[in-house]
Amino acid sequence: MFDKIIICAGAPHPALNYLDLPSDRICLIGVDGGAWQLVEAGYRLNFAVGDFDSVNQDQLAQIESASQEVLKYPAAKDDTDMEIGLELALSQDERCPIEVYGAIGHGVGRLDHLIGNLWLVYQERFRSLIPRLIFIEFDQMIRFFIPGNHSLENINDCHYLSIISMTPTKSLRIAGAKYNLEPTDFTLPRALVSNEFMDHHPISLSFREGLIMVIWEKGK
Repeated sequence: MFDKIIICAGAPHPALNYLDLPSDRICLIGVDGGAWQLVEAGYRLNFAVGDFDSVNQDQLAQIESASQEVLKYPAAKDDTDMEIGLELALSQDERCPIEVYGAIGHGVGRLDHLIGNLWLVYQERFRSLIPRLIFIEFDQMIRFFIPGNHSLENINDCHYLSIISMTPTKSLRIAGAKYNLEPTDFTLPRALVSNEFMDHHPISLSFREGLIMVIWEKGK
């Protein structure tokens, strides 16, 4: 049982300065090139997973030395390295938060990887992760929400908040923000972007059906 699972994926410049490792009850998973970024930053890993096609032999040797277990996969496979990392996280703990670094990219990285990582929540095998999954970058944080009532706190002095429906939604309501929304149905996914917090007060989000992605962003 862990208090938290941290995954570092392979996008450039993961926000490792935000890593919080308060105890040894943290599971640290490096995915492909993300494993090297963790090792280079001085961390020891519980697991390193992937095909490791983005690291050289010297880097791989250092990853192996700094990891309790290394799980190597062929480059030609059905699952992405990130999917393998999430499957591993599921096998380690079914309740704790999962923070993912280096999956979105800090303004750089591959667009197909970005879309693939955001769409992980559509897969049935990862549905149980939705309330626990957090993507963290330097200026952004992304979470996903299932139907219900949710309080969105202003984290790390973020300026903007975007509420994006990833499916049709029913009775989507936003209250306490600069731009509020009375209960509204959307028959297609809809991006309600560039909303703002008001004096650091939490924003109320509720809906009856659908899947929502929320992006916190510091802005420029």
